[in-house]
Amino acid sequence: MRKYFLAGFLWEVLRFSLLFFLAQKQAENSFILWILSQQLVLFYIYLFLCYNTNKYCHYMKIVIAGKALGIFTGIIYLTKMVFITQHLFFEVIFTANILLVDTIIMLFMIYLTKKYFTNLSRE
Repeated sequence: MRKYFLAGFLWEVLRFSLLFFLAQKQAENSFILWILSQQLVLFYIYLFLCYNTNKYCHYMKIVIAGKALGIFTGIIYLTKMVFITQHLFFEVIFTANILLVDTIIMLFMIYLTKKYFTNLSRE
């Protein structure tokens, strides 16, 4: 499972970096950090899970909740981009791709969590 958590860790670093540097041009830095701060928390949770899954196994639920929150707010932002502010096609596609990857990761984390706790209860 470590390789999955390491991949999640790398995705959070990449996602935070991309969103921070791209959005930095459009808004004040402190506002962007406030919006993206949940990504920094997920970054550390993935590190804990990678370090010792058995000890920090309940953190998997926090990752799912953080991803769900990010997807929910991302859908609101994407809807606003498309219907209200009329952003460029590239910006809409970029945001949609990030939401797609986050959704896939969230679904995979739900699967891993369910599998992990089912195996744990059998033991």
